Amino acid sequence: MAAQDEVKIVFGYFERKGNALCYRYESERLIIEPWGANSLRVRAWKTPEMDPQDWALLPPQNSGNPVIVVHEDGGSITNGKIRAEINLIGRITFYNERGEILLQEYLCRLPAYHAVYFKHFRKDLRHGPVSAALSGSERRGS
Repeated sequence: MAAQDEVKIVFGYFERKGNALCYRYESERLIIEPWGANSLRVRAWKTPEMDPQDWALLPPQNSGNPVIVVHEDGGSITNGKIRAEINLIGRITFYNERGEILLQEYLCRLPAYHAVYFKHFRKDLRHGPVSAALSGSERRGS
């Protein structure tokens, strides 16, 4: 595979900033950081600067030092018993301490509708897939 400098032109770019795993591709930015024991906080935006408003429902807790690995075809962050991995196209997958998939993103890209879906893989959960979509006016920032 090509070096990270060559790959980031076509795909995303990964780096560690403090205790966070960061991903960027064109105008898209994503940060995954520890948020208490065995938990991660994911924030994403498509504007030049992140919204300064802190939208977290809970304040950050002491979570120790996460293990962050950045390699040429992706990155991962492990905080306690949970791990998140991002691949070159920005797809996020969450794993438990046994390496089992807990939640995996899959993309649905249609010309007038941009949505991101997550599917859980535990049979004991009672909820279906989670999805988020932006309407046309939200995508334009109006």
